[in-house]
This record gives sequence, C-alpha cells and structure tokens, in this order.
Amino acid sequence: PPPAPMPTQPTSSAHRSRRHRKPMLNSKAKAKKRSERSSDLAARARAEELYVPTDKTMEVAETHYYKVRHATAKLCPINEFWADLASHRSQGKTLGSFASPFFPIAGSNLTEALLAIAVCAVAESPSPVDFSPVDQTQATLSCATPFLLYDKALATVEAPSQTTVLVGQNYLDPQEMFVGVGNNARQNFLTSFEFLPNKPYMCQIVVTNVSSNTKPVEVLYQIPQGSLPLRNRNYEHVEPVTLQPYESKTIVYTFYFPRVGHFTHYPVHVAHREELVAHCPPTSLDVVVHPTTENVTSWTYVATRGTREQVLTFLRTANLEPVRLDMINWRMTDAGFCEEVLAILQSRFRIDL
Repeated sequence: PPPAPMPTQPTSSAHRSRRHRKPMLNSKAKAKKRSERSSDLAARARAEELYVPTDKTMEVAETHYYKVRHATAKLCPINEFWADLASHRSQGKTLGSFASPFFPIAGSNLTEALLAIAVCAVAESPSPVDFSPVDQTQATLSCATPFLLYDKALATVEAPSQTTVLVGQNYLDPQEMFVGVGNNARQNFLTSFEFLPNKPYMCQIVVTNVSSNTKPVEVLYQIPQGSLPLRNRNYEHVEPVTLQPYESKTIVYTFYFPRVGHFTHYPVHVAHREELVAHCPPTSLDVVVHPTTENVTSWTYVATRGTREQVLTFLRTANLEPVRLDMINWRMTDAGFCEEVLAILQSRFRIDL
C-alpha cells in the first residue's frame, strides 16, 4: 500500500497575518526620503553638463534662396523696381513712403518677391478705397494709405502682317501619341475635332523664333469652352517664354470634357512687348458619345473591334511604347492566336501582358 501522507502542522491566524504584513513607514521617514530626493535633484541641476546632444532640426540653418542651392546675383536681377527704390533712397526719403508701379516685375523668385513686398509702403490693414466712377470707361480711386492696384482688360488688336514668330496648336490622345516605329515615328495629331466625354486629351503648342534675335514673348492660352483642366492646370494662363535665335519651345496642357455638346476653343496668342506677333485660328469642337468617323488604325479600335490579322499586323509594325497590351487579354483564350502574339512580342522585346 502507498505510504500515508505526512501530517501538516496547522497554521494559526496570527502567524498568517504576521507573514503577510508589509513594513510601514512612518511620517518622519517619508518626509526624510522626500527631502533627500529634492536635494539630489537640486544637486543635479547645479552640476555642469559635459555634453548636451543637439536636436537635428537645429543643426541646419537656411543660408540660400528658397529651393535654390547656389545663389548668385542673377537671382535678384536689376530692373525698374529696384531702380525706383535706389532713386527713392538717394533723395533722402524713407521706405515708409515708397511705392513703384513696377512692383510685379520683382518676382523672379520667392525671395525677391518677399523683399519687394517688405520695402513697399503697403499697410497690412489698408484704409478703405473710395471708388468714384466718372463714366463707363473711367473711375477715380482714393485711399488714405498706399495700395497696389491691378488693372486687367481685353483690347482689340490688329493681326500682324509680317512676323518672325510662328505658333502652332494641335490636339493629341495621350494613349495614342505616336505612330510609326524608329526613325519613322511621328506624333499622331487628331485630324477630326470630335472628342469623347470623360476622356483626357492634350493640346500641344509650339512657338518658334525664325529670326536671329532673342525674343522674350508671352504665350496666352486657355482650355476649350466646356472642358475642365487636368494636372493642376488653370483655365487660362499666360506663360513667359524666352526664344533664342531659331529656337522652338513646346507647351502642353491636358483637359477633358465632362459632357457632350458643341464648344469653341479660343486659340493661342503670342505677344512681344505688348504687341500681338502670332496666333492660331479658333476651332470648333464636338463632344459626342459615338464618333461619326473612327480611326480604324488606332490601337483602341484594333484591340477592341479589329480582326485577328489586324491585331497581328499592328503588333508587327506599330510603335508599341505607348500601347496598352492588356487590351487584348480577352483574345488570349485562343491558343494559336496567343502563341503568335507572344512570338511577335518576344521578337520585339516587349512582353508585359
């Protein structure tokens, strides 16, 4: 038989309470401990710090122009605004009375613009401007403090009879921008002014200087009527461009039409020294759900509605750089067609289905 368990000695209640009792500190001991802790912290505060790590955000100080690493004198060029400031100070006048009509010129960069604002005597809280119309074309403005007035108006100008600046405007489909392969590749401009709703389109402007003189020009362009801008573009924009002799520059903006309809497009205009030097004719654009004339050579048409031979011919001869090959995935259920397509793509080093 198994041995009987050893009898345990009963524990009294007084023994249990004495075993679980925790030492208690009296009030004098607590006060002494707090005093020692305060003295220790005070001594630490008086001790000399041998090393203090510097925060990373405080190690670098800004010493350059905004977003410009290498600052030169050309970043703040001499112009009419700074000439007015120099003339104003040479007469012993203070900055509190300085104002110049050439204020918009001093804006080649953010630093120059902020400096120009700082020296102008424009109050943070200007007085109310009293506007008194004289007639339909004139008005009188008066204010107790200096203020900046911007005047913008449209004027009728005559088209130039002779010019040395040429400008062109064309439309492009971002999905089919080029046709041809290699040296034969060229941009695929839209020949029909029919557009689809909710589809992005591009407008390309090319400005050319055909003279031997440098020409600073201003290019005015806007998106078509009824469209909306894309890629953070504005509805209307004036872009300054400096054309070197025999140089061409390109401006591209993107837009789309949210609905169908018939719209007009105000063309691009180029001005030189406030005179019109070149412009394109206005265009009328039709936004339709189903175009009346389709481009049967485009990849969209070939991939979705073309025959088997049309697809294979397109893959052999067309420029595949901008082509979305996933548009023919639904055709790959045919094993023979799939093998022919893969063979063509492998020979042209393009497989990303």
